[in-house]
Amino acid sequence: MAQDPRLLKNAAHMRHDATPFEVILWRHLSRSQLGYKFRRQHVIGNRIVDFFCPARAFAIEVDGDTHDVDEMAVRDAELTGMGVAVLHVSDRDVAENVEGV
Repeated sequence: MAQDPRLLKNAAHMRHDATPFEVILWRHLSRSQLGYKFRRQHVIGNRIVDFFCPARAFAIEVDGDTHDVDEMAVRDAELTGMGVAVLHVSDRDVAENVEGV
């Protein structure tokens, strides 16, 4: 199944317009520093995840204060149904304890 070109374009825009917290976390995930390759703003089905490790089917979402809890639950259920594990970390955790994240 082909990916929606609008989602791909939106993901590309999001990569160029990352939040400061996504930039901080990306510095720790990029270049396979943890032994696994991660992708930024990756399209999975009809969703875009902040970071994705294809080898482990593992997504990381950096959540700010404006995230809707109900929408996140629906999104997580969809991703889990596709075999993707999802970890949510807060902006604050990234800013104050990126090594712990």
